[in-house]
Amino acid sequence: MVVSSDLQSYLDEHISGLDPYLKEVERSTFVNELQPHMVSGIHQGMFLSMLVALKQPKYIIEIGTFTGFAAIALSKNLSEGGKVVTLEKDPEMAEKARKNINESEYGTKIVQITGDAAFELPLLLKEYVFEMAFIDADKAKNKEYYELLMNAMPPQSLILIDNVLWKGRVVDENIKDATTNSFRALNDFIASDPRVDACILPIRDGIWMIQKK
Repeated sequence: MVVSSDLQSYLDEHISGLDPYLKEVERSTFVNELQPHMVSGIHQGMFLSMLVALKQPKYIIEIGTFTGFAAIALSKNLSEGGKVVTLEKDPEMAEKARKNINESEYGTKIVQITGDAAFELPLLLKEYVFEMAFIDADKAKNKEYYELLMNAMPPQSLILIDNVLWKGRVVDENIKDATTNSFRALNDFIASDPRVDACILPIRDGIWMIQKK
């Protein structure tokens, strides 16, 4: 959901239990990156951490590491022996994320893989039984990733897809660029997919919360 900066600050200030290190990762992302808005942010990070605490998945797959913020948030409440496997296509960004992850308290719970998710994900789905997934990468491939996960994950698994309101563009019929249209098609598809229970949550730029039946 597009909110004012004042309201977003208010939301971010009214959080309990957030790992302080995540605030530092967010701060350094805004200082050092050209597109810092791509970071999940502390409000969404807290949401992800709480979902893991409630769901207690053993293995989580993240598609799109960026600076490592979400991977760290997802790893905080993992049970003993649990792992977050995170994929990043950009080698330079993967190295930046590696530094943040290794300096976090949860670095040993996170497996980093550098490569194209279209190639790496099918291999990982043969190696791990993922019960939770967070997709925040190449927007044009969201549906491809969704189908790969749906075909492999067990019933009651959770799939989260970020940025699905696309700064509100999805509801403006005058906006017809490829990315906006791909989100409209994805949203319509998931909303009518009989294999899942799902809803879009108005957190930051919109996030699908999908449970496989």
